[in-house]
Amino acid sequence: MEKSFVSYIRQAIAIIYQTYLFQYPELKAPENTPEGLKLTAHNQHIPLL
Repeated sequence: MEKSFVSYIRQAIAIIYQTYLFQYPELKAPENTPEGLKLTAHNQHIPLL
């Protein structure tokens, strides 16, 4: 149960990540990791789940 929940969360994060890269192509940079994207989104007040 826990493992499938974690994998569901990871999949959701990956989908959100790809969606934000699609909507905000300027964020698509080599140094952007999910953590970096989260920080950038926070600084730009982009709502993340």
